[in-house]
Amino acid sequence: MEIVGIGTQNWKSASNQSIDVNNGLILQSESDCTRLRRRDPVPFFRDYVLDLSNGVADKYARSTREVVNLLRNTLLSLNESTKAMLRSKENLETALENIRKDLQLNRETAHLRSLKPKEERLADGADDLLNAERLHLVNLKQALEAKHRGVDELLQQLAKSRAALQKLLSERGRVCDLVCGVTRPAYSRQSTRDSGAPGPGNRPSTCGVGGSGADGIDALGSYTPQCEMVIKDAEDLMRRCKLVEGDVAETLDEVKRLQKTAHKSVNDGLVKKISETVTFDQKLELAAADSRRTINKARRWESFAAKSLGYNLGPEKYSDLKAREKLDRPIIRVYQRHPGNQVPEAQEIIKARNYYEDSLLTTRRNIGLLQLSQRRLEEDMRAKKLAASADLAALRNRRKKADHRW
Repeated sequence: MEIVGIGTQNWKSASNQSIDVNNGLILQSESDCTRLRRRDPVPFFRDYVLDLSNGVADKYARSTREVVNLLRNTLLSLNESTKAMLRSKENLETALENIRKDLQLNRETAHLRSLKPKEERLADGADDLLNAERLHLVNLKQALEAKHRGVDELLQQLAKSRAALQKLLSERGRVCDLVCGVTRPAYSRQSTRDSGAPGPGNRPSTCGVGGSGADGIDALGSYTPQCEMVIKDAEDLMRRCKLVEGDVAETLDEVKRLQKTAHKSVNDGLVKKISETVTFDQKLELAAADSRRTINKARRWESFAAKSLGYNLGPEKYSDLKAREKLDRPIIRVYQRHPGNQVPEAQEIIKARNYYEDSLLTTRRNIGLLQLSQRRLEEDMRAKKLAASADLAALRNRRKKADHRW
């Protein structure tokens, strides 16, 4: 016998509909689970993200550490260039001080030579050498002052570059607190000594990790355009420092050579002038000796002529004449008894007196002229001795202060 359903159709439809809805929800849930399983992260996603973030930060810190090392090495090289420029500046200042001392010594020499007697102050070759030395030293002083100003300007630029490097180094180093400060250097110390500055080829290849710019330069990376600009400026300054250092060294060597040459030429001129002065002083002494000898000879002749004149004139009083000295002595009176018999005794005595008087006058005039010449010779000798002493004092002063240790 066939079993016929007792429940109504509506009642069955409601139950079947509930079952169908449940089956659909089951399928939808299973589909969503599959889809969400593929989409949703794994359970250890938090740790995974932490590891990724730490890796990115560590990579950036290491890259920045190389940039910091590059900046630090550049700063060290810049410091060495600054030291070299400071040494060059000190050498220039020492050379300028020596030139100022030489100028002062030149003035002292001219002053000592001006203390000579008036007749010995005529311009000579030594004065020309002193003037030439003074002009030469002034020109050297102006050249060294120009070099000194150039070195000062370069030192100011180095100070600005060092300040920029230090500021950038401090800014870049803010992300390197948690990484080791030791890393493979971007360039060796030996290459730094050889080249004097890190070149673009020595920069780290990991700079600017994640950057898209050329040569790893990225405004948001570790190697920023500011780093590139600061390093390039520092390299340019270091190259200029090398050129300036060599130029200053050559200039100082040339200045020292020219100073010694000028100093030696003036000293040689003074030595020659002293030698000439001493030679003329010796000649003047010989001439003065001849003059004294001639004066003594003339005085002896004057004395002889005066005595001879007195002998010829005889006594002043007639009563003092002896009988043989009188013009009217007996033999003469007897001789004159005949007409025309005259003796030229009186005329000859008068003529002899005139001769002696003329001889005395000439001799005394010559003695006066010789004495005047003697005084002039003695004055000239005294002037020559004073001039030689002044030149010798100037020469001793120059030799004493030639080492500039005063």
